[in-house]
Amino acid sequence: MFPLVVKCTHHLEEYLDKRVGRERVIDCRELAAKFTTDVIGTCIFGIKTNAMDEFHKMGKEVFAPSLRNILQLRLKQFMPMLYNLLRVLPPQKYVPFFINIVSETIKQRRENNIFRPDFINLLMELQKHPDKLQNIELTDRMLTAQAFVFFAAGFESSSLTISNALYELALN
Repeated sequence: MFPLVVKCTHHLEEYLDKRVGRERVIDCRELAAKFTTDVIGTCIFGIKTNAMDEFHKMGKEVFAPSLRNILQLRLKQFMPMLYNLLRVLPPQKYVPFFINIVSETIKQRRENNIFRPDFINLLMELQKHPDKLQNIELTDRMLTAQAFVFFAAGFESSSLTISNALYELALN
């Protein structure tokens, strides 16, 4: 198993140890979401999240059912050209949060010469070697967008898969 995921599994065990004695029912959906947030935070952003902080709250807010999210999804499904033309973006309240995380992480790594085998490091390497890209300038905003795509792809889909697997295991 990857060392970073082992750390996240340890956080999951600590979380469960705290809850098992006090709570009769543990929400597996929420448990899986916290675990995937921890894995994403560690493997993509290179930060220790422990899944109880702002990072997890932002993930929940981004995917919360809302009129805006539903309209965006329907627009993307039924009118993809219009969706692309409008360049529908996440609500602006999330943008500064993710830009700050990525920018601060990159700044701290550069200043302290820190290397971590994660997604942010890959983006930093691409930024150093723009010749590997075809005329694309990798600004901090662009790096943030790439990291956010990975965050979005991993947060909801992985936690749903894990919670459904736990449900099936409980039934059988």
